[in-house]
Amino acid sequence: MAEPTPPQVSNTLGLDFQQLSIKDNEEPAPEVDPSQPSPSTQPESTETEKRGKPKPYVNPDRVKTGGAARDKLSDEALAERMARIREQNEKIKQRRLDVQADEEAFRKSQEQERQKQAQNRKVQDSIDQARDKNAQRKMEKAQSREWDSGKPTHDSRKPRAPQSPQGDSSGSAAENTSPPPPPPPSDQWVATCYPKETAEFPKQLANLLLDNYVVLQVDTRKTLVQNLVMLRNKNVITSIELLKTLFPLLPQTPSPTLRAFIRKTIINDIRVANLKSKNHKLNNSVQAMLFNMVERGMDGEFTSHKGKTKINIPADQRKTGDEAMWAIIMAKELWKKGIWKDAKTVSIVAQGCFHPVLKVQSASLHFFLNDEEDEDSDDEGEEDVDVKALHHRREINKKTRSGDKKIQKKLNQAKKKMHNKTDKQSDFSAILLLRDPQTFAEKLFDLLHEHDKKFDLDHRILIMQLLSRIMGSHKLCVLNFYTYVVKYLFYKQLRVPSILVALAQSVHELTPPDVLTPVIRKIAQEFVHPGVANEVIAAGINSIREVCTRQPWAMEEDLLQDLVEYRKSKDKAVLAAARSLLRLYREVNPGMLKKRERGKEATMGIASGIKALPYGYAPEAAKDIEGLTLLEEHLAQTKMDEDGEGSGDDSDAWNGWEIEEDSSSESESEGWISVSDDGKDLDISDSEDEKEEEDGEPKPAEEKKISTLATTKILTPADFALLNSLKSSTADSSGTSSKNKRKAADPEPSSGQFISEQDILGPRKKAKADYEERMASIRAGREGREKFGSHKGKQNKATPSSTTNREKARNKPIMMIMGSQAVRSKKRASLREKQQKLRAHIKRAKKARG
Repeated sequence: MAEPTPPQVSNTLGLDFQQLSIKDNEEPAPEVDPSQPSPSTQPESTETEKRGKPKPYVNPDRVKTGGAARDKLSDEALAERMARIREQNEKIKQRRLDVQADEEAFRKSQEQERQKQAQNRKVQDSIDQARDKNAQRKMEKAQSREWDSGKPTHDSRKPRAPQSPQGDSSGSAAENTSPPPPPPPSDQWVATCYPKETAEFPKQLANLLLDNYVVLQVDTRKTLVQNLVMLRNKNVITSIELLKTLFPLLPQTPSPTLRAFIRKTIINDIRVANLKSKNHKLNNSVQAMLFNMVERGMDGEFTSHKGKTKINIPADQRKTGDEAMWAIIMAKELWKKGIWKDAKTVSIVAQGCFHPVLKVQSASLHFFLNDEEDEDSDDEGEEDVDVKALHHRREINKKTRSGDKKIQKKLNQAKKKMHNKTDKQSDFSAILLLRDPQTFAEKLFDLLHEHDKKFDLDHRILIMQLLSRIMGSHKLCVLNFYTYVVKYLFYKQLRVPSILVALAQSVHELTPPDVLTPVIRKIAQEFVHPGVANEVIAAGINSIREVCTRQPWAMEEDLLQDLVEYRKSKDKAVLAAARSLLRLYREVNPGMLKKRERGKEATMGIASGIKALPYGYAPEAAKDIEGLTLLEEHLAQTKMDEDGEGSGDDSDAWNGWEIEEDSSSESESEGWISVSDDGKDLDISDSEDEKEEEDGEPKPAEEKKISTLATTKILTPADFALLNSLKSSTADSSGTSSKNKRKAADPEPSSGQFISEQDILGPRKKAKADYEERMASIRAGREGREKFGSHKGKQNKATPSSTTNREKARNKPIMMIMGSQAVRSKKRASLREKQQKLRAHIKRAKKARG
């Protein structure tokens, strides 16, 4: 029986295993006795010997490569070839083993998949059976009333069987009596009707979701979650029980629709609980849950943005990172909707700023900077509402109630959108609610300094911006930050305007000047010199101005003189930056400027003895509200005007009576006569030395009048608004300095405000477009348009043609038409001719309409 051929195994080397295989048990060929030649070959050999063997033709120039003339291999070459053959055989054997291992692994994976599918089918079959039973129960209850379902049914057509006597057999008694019907099954979808039977039902649903969430299908998951929400709406379970089940499901849910449903359910449940008043018990429980979700993964290893140092994140750290990310997302959304506005929410997000997963860290940093990217926000795709166009359309269209409602709705949307934009720019209350801002800032700088090489540039700038805003808002001093930021201060650095903004925002009046002086010198050396573009010079001077606005004593006098000289530049941006720096030091410290650069007002102030307070000296304590006397005088004048409205007509007559009364009193006063002394006091002195001593003594300065309005009246916001307007109007009318005018117009200091990159870059001149850019804009304007050129008659028609005589007559000047025969004939036409023309016109119009 022939042996079956072995199956051919596919390989990636493209080798034939059967030819290369080495047979261990190869059968030897049968031995042939040389003394007994075969009968078939012996006669032929004798005949060829007699005839002689013909010699083939051999080319003498041919190289002998075979037979005895073949060059034999040396021992080394033979050993090398045999080693190569053995190595190839080992590779073939290893490939065979790899193929067998792959087949075994594939077989195991297929078996596991089949087992998993069988388990899923088993669970789904049990769920389907439960659904069928529930549907059957509902049908039974719909057919018969629920309160009669436990009663036995009697047939009225059949007479009742007579009761058997006591002596009857047990068999007849069993035939006549029937067992009581079982109690009606309780339905799990009406859990509120059976509180005792369904007491454990919510826990079973929660355990089913938490334990077998990965195994369940998407529809089953959604149904179970909806059941839990329904039980919460019926007050079968509390909000805390529902949220304890839903929060762990968020990181495990791959379905976007189910994840959005769970997210919306959590937000709405917390919002409804805090609608009338703050539910502190629920808020504290949920906040503790979110804080634990963030804190659970704080011990992990920091990930990296860079590929060469990137590590493989373990499964546990990935899970805790997802939980922390969802905790931050929920806290941010609750803060954004105004449901939570307390310090505990800020503490949750502040903890996320130090999370080892960079995605969680970035989301937390964006929350404090108030420039987060909202994935679910639809405001980006909406167009701005034109309010003027709405009012204009309302005036033209017909006035209806529905039209008024639509316009009012659009106006409300535009107002809300504008309000949201202003709030987004000005709401930084989360930074102010930090519990320990100094410790938070130091930890933030340590994070930035330790993991500097792991973070990319954008993430480092994000941390620097938050650190600078916290330092500027809370007047903190993290002095190592200024030595760290020096290495980024050169004009070729990527995103250098953002770095300069972070540097300027971190400075305040309590920052030591000696720490900032090297930083300002570095900016001046790198940005302000003739070897760079004008935009770079403008950015450098503007950044120095922003730093010196908050701490003027950080500037050196010789450096200030050099920077002020740039006010003679021909570039507009550089000129504006240098003038703004000059204007700043004219106000805050004119003594550092030359006399010809100080200006009139600053020179007069220095001459009068007014000097800037050095670093560390506090200004005098305020004794009164600035400008309160103006408000008091204004209110008194208003009251006098109101009181004098009725008696203003007789004021002249009363003046005469007052004069007569004064004269009569003077005449009765013992003969005294008042003599005018020209407003001077009578000086009686015994010696001239007394006069010299009095001249040498300085006269005391007149004390400033202190208003008593604040002690007699409660000032309202309207009073403060009126006070600011009075101060600005007084400054304009009295010709005061520009410093006092700005101070009166803006009572709040600008040093605490956040700045933007536009403040650093300054006004930028639009570059003139070259030929290629102009041609590109022209081609872009021609796209989607008909053939450019003239739009007269023949251009807009399918077939090219000139304009008709009627079109030409329509475009003729009126004076040329007045003398034509057609116009003169119309004037001379009779009534009959006019009627005929009118009928003919109507007839042609009817034909044209068909």
